[in-house]
Amino acid sequence: MLSLRGGLLRKGLELSIAIAIIFSVEFFLGWDFDFWKSSLFLFLILLFSIQYGWKTGGASLATVMIYEVVMTWIKGSDVLLLFYDLDQAKWLMLYLVAFTVSGIFGTKFKERYNDLQDEFNDLEKESMTLKETVDVLEASRKTLVSKIYEYENTPARLFDLMKSIHSDNYEGIMGNMMDTLTEYFQTNDVRLYEMDRRSHSLKIKYKTKETDRNDDHILTGNSPFFKRLLTQKSVILRNSSDEENVPQIAGVISQNEEVTGVLAMNKVSLERLNPYELELLQTLLLWVSYCQEQISQSKEMVKESKKVYSNI
Repeated sequence: MLSLRGGLLRKGLELSIAIAIIFSVEFFLGWDFDFWKSSLFLFLILLFSIQYGWKTGGASLATVMIYEVVMTWIKGSDVLLLFYDLDQAKWLMLYLVAFTVSGIFGTKFKERYNDLQDEFNDLEKESMTLKETVDVLEASRKTLVSKIYEYENTPARLFDLMKSIHSDNYEGIMGNMMDTLTEYFQTNDVRLYEMDRRSHSLKIKYKTKETDRNDDHILTGNSPFFKRLLTQKSVILRNSSDEENVPQIAGVISQNEEVTGVLAMNKVSLERLNPYELELLQTLLLWVSYCQEQISQSKEMVKESKKVYSNI
């Protein structure tokens, strides 16, 4: 309702301004421009009829005729001559013909525009409804995927993986870890580097037979990727700002809070590149670190026992 009233007010204001300009030129300035005035009125009727339809065009025609009658009366001329004198009546007939033709076409075009506008609004509403439906489905998909990962990463599943990695010696743990991660992450490119703190480099310790990479020695000081890895000491993914030859996924193995090795994997299945699997990998690496520390402590205990018995 407010928009309708605003539209009527705007149309009335435009028509009033146009008539006021013509009235000011003719009455206050005293210019005699009958031909140009009639041409302006004809243009005015055509413009309002085509732009706004037959109703507004009819209002402009009525305003023009009232203006002509009033100005004729003010000038003291015979008002009836407007309708019976051929030179003056021809303009009124021309106004009427222009209003009829342009009003019909203007109304048709406006109705067509309104139909297209309504159709556009309906499509826009339908598009918004479909977008909301897609958002709901996407949220449901993410929830379902999270439920699936939570089901796969149950404590029982994690216990089985940790059990498959465990061994009584260091070599057995590393071999089991390589086999377990190769199978679980569906990749044939797994490498384990040994940390050399003196040269700030990584030296290859174990790698799968299928890997075709030959970066057996890596200087960590020259790689932002490995700098970030050794600083965070957690599983990280390669991003767009890293070098091209760095691994897809990497994590660290620690002993007494010092990094002793780096695990690197490439060609990992896309199904495994999610927060749940990365958290699982971090847990397994912590388990490997724990097993490694236990083996070292066991060896120290054996050495101490031998010293005690040798002194008896």
